[in-house]
Amino acid sequence: MGVGHVPKEPIRTPREDPLVQGRERRGTAGPRDLAAARRARGTWGENLAAAWYVRNGWRIIDRNVRHGRGEIDIIAEKNGTFAVCEVKARRNGDFGSPGEAMSPHKCRTVRLAAFGWARDNGVRTSRLRFDVALIVGNRIEVVHDAF
Repeated sequence: MGVGHVPKEPIRTPREDPLVQGRERRGTAGPRDLAAARRARGTWGENLAAAWYVRNGWRIIDRNVRHGRGEIDIIAEKNGTFAVCEVKARRNGDFGSPGEAMSPHKCRTVRLAAFGWARDNGVRTSRLRFDVALIVGNRIEVVHDAF
């Protein structure tokens, strides 16, 4: 038995288990659809934020509004003030806080989309308030006048 010897009998895994995945069973687990998981987490976070607004006396006007290049997650109204809310949800804080994802570019696109929505709906821009809903796990924090 020298270097490079290959036994003639088939190589057996230590455990012959039908539930074994990966190379032991001639293939790996199927690719996970990460985009679908992200969309599901985003929808879950938006639902949580919308419920927070309703609990606090706001009326949800619209959700997932696209205008130009931007999208507004939630538009809520209370006493003539319109809260334009961007939702940032994370499963945990391992990769930083959700607020760190609010770049100046993202703030600008949300603001431009909100101004377009206000113009189309006859709302004065002075009535707009820009909030960010930060969700980590099941905990929500809504930052008023965030940008």
